[in-house]
Amino acid sequence: MAINFVTSKLGTKISSNQVFADGYELQNLLLENLNPGCRVEYFVKPPIDIVFTFMCPIDIRFIVCELKVGEQKTNAFQVFVSKDEKEQKFTHQCSFIETNKDCACLTNTKYFQNHLMKKFVTQLPKFSSIDNCETIYVSRNHQPCFMNVKRLQLRLLKAQNSSVCCLKSVKIFGQPNHSVAKDKRIIEALTVYCKAKSEESRNEREAKGQKRPFEPDVEKGAANAEIEDLNIPEEFIDPITNEIMTIPMLLPSGKTLDKATLDKYLKNEAIWGRLPNDPFTNKAFTKDCEPILNNALKLRIDLFLSKNNETLSSHQLPTKRIVGGYSNTNKSCVLCKCVHQNDEQVYKLGCGHLICRQNIHILFDKQCLRCDKQINSSEVVRFFNNVPI
Repeated sequence: MAINFVTSKLGTKISSNQVFADGYELQNLLLENLNPGCRVEYFVKPPIDIVFTFMCPIDIRFIVCELKVGEQKTNAFQVFVSKDEKEQKFTHQCSFIETNKDCACLTNTKYFQNHLMKKFVTQLPKFSSIDNCETIYVSRNHQPCFMNVKRLQLRLLKAQNSSVCCLKSVKIFGQPNHSVAKDKRIIEALTVYCKAKSEESRNEREAKGQKRPFEPDVEKGAANAEIEDLNIPEEFIDPITNEIMTIPMLLPSGKTLDKATLDKYLKNEAIWGRLPNDPFTNKAFTKDCEPILNNALKLRIDLFLSKNNETLSSHQLPTKRIVGGYSNTNKSCVLCKCVHQNDEQVYKLGCGHLICRQNIHILFDKQCLRCDKQINSSEVVRFFNNVPI
């Protein structure tokens, strides 16, 4: 959980060294609703500097930039930070980002929630990822620069097809630095903002006739209908993507990370010629010190999903590989046609059909007998029929 500090309600100020078009002013980036984005005048050429000044020093977790406004799109930009509001120049260049996607998310893996965020975390909506968004991880040398940040500068460097530079939105998620713990004015402002966001989110759900997040379906007579909220255990959540893990990997640092997140991080490190390493300590993996599957945690996650997959909403379920049963799943084996009982070990193929354990070795690297799709052994997962194991 983190707070989006790009809002006028938290006293964030924004400025630039260039002229912006009418209707696409720079101040639009501070709007939370009905934001048309910002775009420079047609005669302005890169680079364009956009500076955010925060009301207090913050620790940054994500920087999410939507880069497309209409037919214009920014392809490359740089990020600079400053820890002192009085500094005229930005001395820390943190990242250079070039992408062809409509959105870029710069992620700081060194982010750890401090004691201040515990006062606000239960009042904030969960950050949800954006479609067609490229995730870029902050390099190990620049990770300390994202702590105790007072000012941040985005330098737009290039636009698609030599058009004009623009930004649809900028969201800087983070937490107040621990140094402001004794500043009552800042703490009070953050408390008021978080309560207002919580109230606004609740009113929007009521206006749309939606249930509260994790609320059981009372009409269906759910066994846990008396429970107001279904709390997802914190140990099930990936500390970087903030999503439920599917294949938890225990790192040498003692942290647990989803395998998909770890693979993406290692791929990004390899691009820069670095050896595979722990994203939290940056220590290189060795033969005797490497990630291992956290089997105990994986069993607890699978059991939790198998019990609650109908209660959890679609954006709360893992997107890469959902473990658990579905009411519309054909429960008969594709080979022996038997109907699976609750105490049997059943596996789900990549196409969605089920197969008994005693028959799974027969179809490996072959085709499903029901839909004729090729079977990939890496896509076969354990299936639970929504009952305790």
